[in-house]
Amino acid sequence: MLRYLTKWILASLGFPLLVLFFGVTGIQMPTFLVNVTLLFWPSSIFLMALGEKESPLSQVLYIWSTSVVTNIAVYSVIGLAVYWFFFRVSESK
Repeated sequence: MLRYLTKWILASLGFPLLVLFFGVTGIQMPTFLVNVTLLFWPSSIFLMALGEKESPLSQVLYIWSTSVVTNIAVYSVIGLAVYWFFFRVSESK
């Protein structure tokens, strides 16, 4: 089960790393990726707290880390629910 959960956790880091890549390189993120990011990284809504003006680094790090940890928690809960469902289905056969 731990390997299964680890895969869900790694999957939850995909979009935060993608957004970080586009942010660091300064490349404009395609519109479809922005929309897909909201779907697969629901806690990215936390980033709206940063606003348009520059924020102190401590605030940026706090909001980013909170968003990523929340996303890991969401993916872990979903992964455990899927695992539990399939474990129960395979156990009942």
